[in-house]
Amino acid sequence: MNLKKNRHNKRVIMTLPLGFGVGSHVVSYSLYLALKSVEDSVTFLSPFMEQSKLAACEEHIEKKSFQTVLDNICALVEQAFEKNRWVVLEGVCQILGSASASYINARLSKALRAHVVFITCPTLQQTELLERHVALSKNIYLENSRAKSLGVIVNKFGFEEGVFEKNRQNVSALKASNVLAVIPWDKELFSFSVEDLLEKVKGLPFFKMEDGARLITSFQYIFAPRDVRVEEQTHTHLLIISSRHVEGLEHLLKALEECRERPFILVTDSAKNSVQSDLYKKLAKCTNLMTTSKKVEELMVGLGSLVLFPPLEQDLERLEVKAKTLARFIHGAKIIEKCERDKEGEDASLLTPTQFRYFIKSRAKFAKKTILLPESGDDRVLKAASIAKSEGIANIALVGDLETINKRCKELSLKPFLEKEVFSIEKEAPALVNALVEIRKHKGMNGQSALKALQSPIVLSTMLLKSKRVDGIVAGASTTTADTIRPAFQIIKTRDQGGQVSSLFFICFEKKTVIFADCAVSVDPSASEIASIAIETSKTAAKFGFDPKIALLSYSTLESGKGVSVDKVKEALKIIRAQDSSLKVDGPLQFDAAFEEETAKIKAGDSLIAGDANIYIFPSLDAGNIAYKAATKVSGSLAIGPVLQGLNQPVNDLSRGAGVDDIVYTIAVTAISS
Repeated sequence: MNLKKNRHNKRVIMTLPLGFGVGSHVVSYSLYLALKSVEDSVTFLSPFMEQSKLAACEEHIEKKSFQTVLDNICALVEQAFEKNRWVVLEGVCQILGSASASYINARLSKALRAHVVFITCPTLQQTELLERHVALSKNIYLENSRAKSLGVIVNKFGFEEGVFEKNRQNVSALKASNVLAVIPWDKELFSFSVEDLLEKVKGLPFFKMEDGARLITSFQYIFAPRDVRVEEQTHTHLLIISSRHVEGLEHLLKALEECRERPFILVTDSAKNSVQSDLYKKLAKCTNLMTTSKKVEELMVGLGSLVLFPPLEQDLERLEVKAKTLARFIHGAKIIEKCERDKEGEDASLLTPTQFRYFIKSRAKFAKKTILLPESGDDRVLKAASIAKSEGIANIALVGDLETINKRCKELSLKPFLEKEVFSIEKEAPALVNALVEIRKHKGMNGQSALKALQSPIVLSTMLLKSKRVDGIVAGASTTTADTIRPAFQIIKTRDQGGQVSSLFFICFEKKTVIFADCAVSVDPSASEIASIAIETSKTAAKFGFDPKIALLSYSTLESGKGVSVDKVKEALKIIRAQDSSLKVDGPLQFDAAFEEETAKIKAGDSLIAGDANIYIFPSLDAGNIAYKAATKVSGSLAIGPVLQGLNQPVNDLSRGAGVDDIVYTIAVTAISS
């Protein structure tokens, strides 16, 4: 799976509604049609259209497991990219009484590095505040992320008579808001059917339901006789009157007898009594009558939601027609041109944590490797193994007793493992004795000591890897780092005789993914060892789709400070450049100068990688280990690793504080490395 091939020139355009009732769905679909008219490789996704899916999403928010939602949407988008260059993704509509929409939209736009199109529908009074409104929204949704604003579509503009033509040019000229389109109010678009109305108000019709599909384009509340002007009404108009307003009902009946059109009448607060029944019968003879027991106050809310959210999504034919009408106001070619100015997407370090997680899993699935987990007595390991197996991240093997493992799986509500997936020490150890003696005979090992050593799940696993019965090992959940990697040094050995073994972590910050090394193995590396770690890390990074840009870290930036450790880093830089002059590397650099573009301009203006580094090489284990733990705990960033490098075959060591997710992603990384 090639990152550049899969992601080159592929873009997510995400629509974000600014407020309640802006017509998000039909405008989003219109945007899709406008882009489709320019380029065929476009698809439309609306993952939250169904109320049940939005409710499930809100449950994840409550349970603090929203990353699951992000992962699922990211997978949906990436699958769409397999056949399309462009994905138009509709964000969550603002719903009265719900505070989740803004949270979901902000998290999702950042997670997908989306190009955002805001949708709003200001009234005339709000037009002058449009720039301020959009600027504030940019800060809320896009701050500290690689998501970018394309601009704003102003919908339902100028519903007051003559307002649209008068103000459209003024709105379009608002440069700071970058108005992409101004769409006029269309009363037919925001109409609703009689069936929709009856369902909403639990109404009773006094007419045949073949008229139920007719659209209501306008409505009026009648509170006094003077409000009744039926001569102005049409067959698409709705008059609403309370059953308690008997005088108004009688006046209405008289007026309707002389009217050529038959508007719909909805009588509220309806109750059974002889006076009303008689009036209803007379009204039903000259118009389309409906009754409801709901009060006028309740009806205002119900009708308001119908007008703001006409159920077009259920009427796909009508949606298609209306969206085509609106699409004429959206310049698809200009939007595509604006997106294509952004050349990001070809370097894995620019992926967001959600995208990187998906990328890692996808690469692992493509590799189809078998990964061995020796610590089957740890519940975290069993859960992670079950997830990796069910998602197809890797073929999983365990060390232990099949019956014991499956008994615990049943208690944890996990699917049982098959006999072929579990290596028994009792069965496997005797067959590996001679091979282990051959490897360790120079240290005085014999058959008896070899058999004893193979009772360790870690040693047995390392021998199974050596014999190529599995492709990699993930261990350390309940074993120390020393006990995990010692057998690897003794049995697997390093790629170069006496070569350097080091480790790295992928640190997934919200804005980008970077690599920290060495954070787990080398206590106090020399200049040549730092150089070796940097070169090896660049090779590993390239395997994972990175364009390596290496910062050699110190408390000093370039020539700003002096000291033994600064001199060590300077010497390491000389060694690296002598061994591989093509590498993008610089140092010594302080972390802020390596990470932040603005700081880099001040402290290291002449450096080619300062402010843009994606590999950070620490001068000692103290610095590296403290930094990765501080970064993850304080910022909440995801850390994947440690990934050991320099061995002949992949053995990766877990932190004993690793969670289930950590183990799953280490399994994926190990599969890619093998």
